[in-house]
Amino acid sequence: MSRGTHVDFNRTNLSIENSICEIIDNCRDSLNDAGKKRIHLVFEQGQKNTEIQLEYPTCVAPNLKDYSKSFSIAIYDEGDGFVDENELHEAFEIIQTNPKPRGKGHTGKFHLGMKEASLNRFHHFSLITKIKSDVKMRSIFYPGEQNSRVYDWEKSGPKENPTDSLPNHLNLPNIKAYMKKEKMITCALLSAARFPMTDATGKKGDFSKLDDFITHMKHFIGVAYHKDLVKGTLEIGIRNSTQKIQTVEPVDLFWSEATPTAIKAYPKKNSVTKNQQYICNEMFGYGILSGVRQKAQVMINGQKNSFYVTPYLVPSDEARTELMKVTTKWDKSRVVDISPPVVSSSGKLFTAQNLQGYTFVRNGRAIIIGNMKNAENYGFYNGISMIESTTKARVRIKIEYESHTGSLDSVFRILPNKDGYQYIDQKVWDAIYTVLTNKIDGNASKNFFPHNKNGPFYENGNAKTRHFNNGIGLSKKNDWCKECNKVYHKKGRKCPERPCAVCKKPMNKKSCTVSLCGNKCTICGKKGHLKTNCPTSKCVTCGNSPCICCPTCKKVKCTCPSPACPTCGKSPCACPCPPFKAVPLGPSAGGYGDEYSVDYCPSQKTQMIALIKKLMKDSKIKKSDL
Repeated sequence: MSRGTHVDFNRTNLSIENSICEIIDNCRDSLNDAGKKRIHLVFEQGQKNTEIQLEYPTCVAPNLKDYSKSFSIAIYDEGDGFVDENELHEAFEIIQTNPKPRGKGHTGKFHLGMKEASLNRFHHFSLITKIKSDVKMRSIFYPGEQNSRVYDWEKSGPKENPTDSLPNHLNLPNIKAYMKKEKMITCALLSAARFPMTDATGKKGDFSKLDDFITHMKHFIGVAYHKDLVKGTLEIGIRNSTQKIQTVEPVDLFWSEATPTAIKAYPKKNSVTKNQQYICNEMFGYGILSGVRQKAQVMINGQKNSFYVTPYLVPSDEARTELMKVTTKWDKSRVVDISPPVVSSSGKLFTAQNLQGYTFVRNGRAIIIGNMKNAENYGFYNGISMIESTTKARVRIKIEYESHTGSLDSVFRILPNKDGYQYIDQKVWDAIYTVLTNKIDGNASKNFFPHNKNGPFYENGNAKTRHFNNGIGLSKKNDWCKECNKVYHKKGRKCPERPCAVCKKPMNKKSCTVSLCGNKCTICGKKGHLKTNCPTSKCVTCGNSPCICCPTCKKVKCTCPSPACPTCGKSPCACPCPPFKAVPLGPSAGGYGDEYSVDYCPSQKTQMIALIKKLMKDSKIKKSDL
């Protein structure tokens, strides 16, 4: 027999995210055994008259509370469910006398998560499952601080807590209808939250922020089950009572798919704007710097046990901002830095400071995500001191291990509810350090300075040659390009949008290069100059257009003496212009009509104007014709 009081369900303060994932873990294990993959999370508005157990001396039974401003969470799966009702009984024991061995790849360990995680955060947890042709159910209640309903389980059958009936506030027909429609086998239902699930304050309650909370949970689940979601071995849908099902996408904590090669190739494979293409062309080398996934080994009871270590330096926050203007999904995964609505009662989980450090992936599921919930307190930075740099928020190290043999759990001493580690053995940290000192060839990976070198990820006392050091960031003031005002360029690279020396336009706008302007001349049709400097219109002698050379001396400034007038003997001539008179010459030889001869005297301005007017009038020429 197992007996439990409120103390058993308050040993830790689980986050709402981990409480939900504990239930998903059970679904995942069931799906793994059945060779299936679908899970649905459905959020429903809570009910007004919900019975909860006595928590304070002033409470009297029945204790009814209004939960209409909260919401419940139903988690369905198409797994193998339970063989019989006896197995369903055993699932609700706090301590199993004859626990069954966990299957390969199972996330569960202590047979506690489903019970403790649910009643740690909720007053009610119910399990509805299809066994052969029947639908069976069990419900457990948070016992209350007066132990008004002690958690008491006997093999002979269910008592009051657990019970084989559902609480009155749950709608069993709707649950059965959903299971039938979606071909689900089991529904785990969390209801009547003991603590707020969101940061809603005042009278509005959690239900007012349900849609934002769903978006937040899609992001969290996408990180926690990233490996399965990428492989396609797990499909998780999420919705409220009115929405269509939304597919949870894998969320990449490490930007592992945003490699320099992938960023540079992105415009060739996808439809992008000119600005997005420019970002990819100029900033590809600021993509992820990652080490090779390497095996680390520890000795346990004389046997070698292996786990895997992959170090990452994610792009700087300035570079991440620009790269997300191109896409938030580089391959199969969305990047983690898309900030979901900050509504969870757990706080701001997805800041860079909360993602830094070590992420532990146990049996394919991220158990500890970076520095969330002050993971540093469990020794994740005490194991290997990497805190001398202010840029440690870029450091994300993935530790992966399988626990089905049972040995590695003895050195990765996980808490019963998988909310952290009691401790991690020092020989684990030693093995991790060995991997981190191996070299990473950043030049071969096409990373830009300062990572374009072949050096260790981390090594004590070797800051100049290692990849992780104090100088790995980008300065917003110093590194942003002043010419294009768009991106960070590779060190030593001149901006392709700097002004051309000839046309003064950005060099990439008219395909200008250092040696040739891309402007096309409208006079000669050739590139490399403006029309004002077209070589075809320049005088070969003086180099000007039009020519200003003297036709006699061939010099730019004529040195020839002016000829003297044979009549007055002066230069220029001072003789008065003869009166205007047109002399007819008869028909032109070319057949153009009658010809006339007139005297043209440039020095006689008034007379020449009158002459020109007369000629225009006789010829019927208008100013517009000219």
